[in-house]
Amino acid sequence: MTWSHPTLIDAADKLAADPTATVDSWWFTTKLHTDETVYWVKIHTMGMQGTCHSTVSLLQEPEGHSSTKQITESLDAVTLPGAPLDARTSILTISGDLDDLQISGATDTASVQLTLQREEPVLYNSGSGLFPLFGGMNGQYALPGLTTSGSITVDGTTHQIGGRTWFDRQWGTPPAASPRAPPGSASTRSGPVLEHLGHHRRRHLLAHRTQSGRHTPSPALTVPSRQAATGS
Repeated sequence: MTWSHPTLIDAADKLAADPTATVDSWWFTTKLHTDETVYWVKIHTMGMQGTCHSTVSLLQEPEGHSSTKQITESLDAVTLPGAPLDARTSILTISGDLDDLQISGATDTASVQLTLQREEPVLYNSGSGLFPLFGGMNGQYALPGLTTSGSITVDGTTHQIGGRTWFDRQWGTPPAASPRAPPGSASTRSGPVLEHLGHHRRRHLLAHRTQSGRHTPSPALTVPSRQAATGS
C-alpha cells in the first residue's frame, strides 16, 4: 500500500530564490571519499536583510587538513535569481533542479566542483513543508542522500571523488514586529524567573564539584515556585 500526505509547497517551485522571503537559505553538507581519504564539505549561502552570507568549509581525514572561507556581501554584489536556480557569490555557485544539482565552492587552499543526483523522495519539514516560526511563516524541505560525484583540489592537487550529500532548503518571512505582552503578565516576568533558575542551577553544580574538578552525578533539582523566585 502506498501512503501519501498533503504538502503546502511545491519543492521544485521553491528551489530558487523567493522574492517575498526575508530569509533565503541553501545548505549542503557532503561526505566524499577517494580510496583512502575522506573529505567533509559544507557549502552554504543565505540571503537575509539585504546581505548574503556564504560559507565554504573542508575537512580532510585522516590527514587533518581543514580550511574555511566565509564572506558577507551585499545582495547587489551576488546573484540570487528566481527560477531557474542559479545562485552565485564570490566563493560558491549553486544551480540545477530537484533531480540534478551542480555546486562548487572555494577556500584559500581548496576548491570543489560537484554534481548531485536525487534518488530519494523529498523530505518535507513538519510533513507539509510550511510551518509558523516566531510569529512568521517558514518553509523548509530536504533532499537527503544525493548521489555525489566530482572533483576536489587541495593545495594544487586534484582528486576525483564520490559520496553522498544532504541538501536543506529553507526560506521564511518573520513578523513585521514582535508581539508585546501586557506589563506585569507572566511572559514579561519570565526574565527574572529564568535568571533566578540559572543562578540556582550554577550554585547546585558548584556544590557537587569534586576536588579533582570533575562533576559527580547530581540529585534532581527542586525548582522553586514562581512566587519564591520573583518574591511576589
